[in-house]
Amino acid sequence: MRAVAAYDALHPAFRDDPELLARMGSDVEAEAAAAIIRALDQATKTNPAPVSVDHVAVEGPAAEAILGHAEDAQLIVVGTHGKGLVRRILLGSVSRRVLNDATRPVAVVDLPET
Repeated sequence: MRAVAAYDALHPAFRDDPELLARMGSDVEAEAAAAIIRALDQATKTNPAPVSVDHVAVEGPAAEAILGHAEDAQLIVVGTHGKGLVRRILLGSVSRRVLNDATRPVAVVDLPET
């Protein structure tokens, strides 16, 4: 399994600070790893099969990062926050873009609010 987290350095000042970008990448990767561990803990309560997970953090838009790391995937799983129609139109939808552009099967999972 490969868990892909993307971060976007929106402010131009971030792009000029490679150390800051590296720290942001490390933080995002750590957050992604923690989220994956929590999800796997929940999943293994009913099925204790071990799963190996590669954690990948990339700078750039989330949909592009997911699609770029899914070329060898058997299944792409993305979550949706259900932000509502207006916010989805204004902000775009990672899950919709992945669903539309993927060359692999995609499962879109509704994420509960935390």
